[in-house]
Amino acid sequence: MAQVEFEHTLLDLFAEAPAMQGGTAFLAAVEARLERGWMMRRWLIGGLGAVGGLVAASQWATASLSLRRDSGLASEVDLVSAQISNLLSAPAAAMGTPAETLVLSAALAIVALVLGVTRLVREI
Repeated sequence: MAQVEFEHTLLDLFAEAPAMQGGTAFLAAVEARLERGWMMRRWLIGGLGAVGGLVAASQWATASLSLRRDSGLASEVDLVSAQISNLLSAPAAAMGTPAETLVLSAALAIVALVLGVTRLVREI
């Protein structure tokens, strides 16, 4: 009989988990980490949206310049195109690489930086 009582007492003890000390501090730390993750996601989405907007604006401007070139403003458009080409080709000529390679390398460096910052925030 004593063994049955002991088993019931033991089952009752294990049926209820004791309250953790510092449970509220743990909860606050978890909520802060989750909130920080959402903040980083918002910044990342906003930054990528801004980059996408800049790409769209540059594509629109390029399309607009090509339409204007066809409409008779060829000399002004050629001047702007030549200045843009000189701006991109000067650093590329110094390095001995095409301008596309320089732009692609910069884009990949930005992607690597974003991934590194994401990893760093996740570790903190």
